[in-house]
Amino acid sequence: MAEHNRQLFALLAKNVPALGVYATVVRGGRVRPGDAVRLMGRAPLRWVASVMHIVKRVLLRR
Repeated sequence: MAEHNRQLFALLAKNVPALGVYATVVRGGRVRPGDAVRLMGRAPLRWVASVMHIVKRVLLRR
């Protein structure tokens, strides 16, 4: 993951490995180690993030 997704960290003026997650809170509450997690459908923002990632990669190649 770190090899393929790097973001510019302005304070250090260099690219660093990055990982992000888009999530929607369906029901509030506490999350503890060992709790079950269920992944549901594709969020609209995930599509937008994918497009933005492609645009960024194209622009950085120039």
